[in-house]
Amino acid sequence: MILKRFDDTEYPKTLITHLRHTVRIFLKTERNTYVFVKIKGSDDFGERNHIESIGGGIEGFETFDEALHREVLEETGYELLDYSYIGTIIDRYYLIARETHSHFFIGSINTTNKHETKLTSLEESLFDKLVELSEEEVLEELNNPKTKIANLIYQRDLLAFKNM
Repeated sequence: MILKRFDDTEYPKTLITHLRHTVRIFLKTERNTYVFVKIKGSDDFGERNHIESIGGGIEGFETFDEALHREVLEETGYELLDYSYIGTIIDRYYLIARETHSHFFIGSINTTNKHETKLTSLEESLFDKLVELSEEEVLEELNNPKTKIANLIYQRDLLAFKNM
């Protein structure tokens, strides 16, 4: 189910040349908090200092299930216990000429059993740390983007979070 299509309002409109499918997940802990990754650093979008839902691109012929388990383990070191589908959000990112179909889920993890993360070199350069936030803290943060890229990411994550 498509929840919404967002058109990039932050960067000049360009021709979209590629499509990417991703899985994104809101991870709930046994403490009733949500795990997000804190992004810090700089890339094509400029300076970054924001949170983002866990997830990434679907590789090859992966199923949603395979991609979710892999992304959660790679980015957090935790094993995904269970999950359910929220919906899909389509974004157009003109700066990188890409349309992204983000398939959102909510799932749970047990934070007492942590494994080693397996980040890509780009992730290593941008991932600052994992943060645990209450539902109220998530909503407060996602309603207050401070940069252009945070605005694009937060509108997507906020809509999906509100549809859980």
